Formats: sequence, C-alpha cells, structure tokens
Amino acid sequence: MRQDDFAIDNCLKCSICNAACPVFSVNSKYPGPKHLGPELERLRLEGVAADSGWLEYCLGCHRCDLACPHGVGVSEMIANAKAPAKPE
Repeated sequence: MRQDDFAIDNCLKCSICNAACPVFSVNSKYPGPKHLGPELERLRLEGVAADSGWLEYCLGCHRCDLACPHGVGVSEMIANAKAPAKPE
C-alpha cells in the first residue's frame, strides 16, 4: 500500500467525517472516523502502536468517504486497520 493510495495527506482534520458518522453521533466515547482513519493510519505507517479497540464499531457505511470534501478514503483506512486483527 502506498501512502497516497487514500490521499492521507489531504486530510485537514476538518471533522466533517465525524459529523457524518452514525456511530459518532450516538456514542460519545467513540473516537470517530477522523481518528480511526487518517490519524491511526499515520501512526501505523510510522510503526507506532496505537489503541485500535474502537475499530470494530465502524459500520463500514462509507458516509465518512462521501462527506469528505478532500477525497480521503477514510473507510478504506479503517478497513485496512481492521484486517490484521481478524483471525485467519
């Protein structure tokens, strides 16, 4: 995976993806797609361990992708972060 595959650098942390997320709107402890997508992806790319316990709460509805004005593939980043945690 290349870093620019999901336009990670285009994320300006505007939080529009959080506003579009149905889980974020009903669970005040859920960190939201901004944190679980671009922010967690940056940490993963740098090899920094991060809490990924909230990843399973993502519904995969892609509303964050549709809402992002900068074309960041937030749901793809979350799906990729989930993938290694699943048993084979």
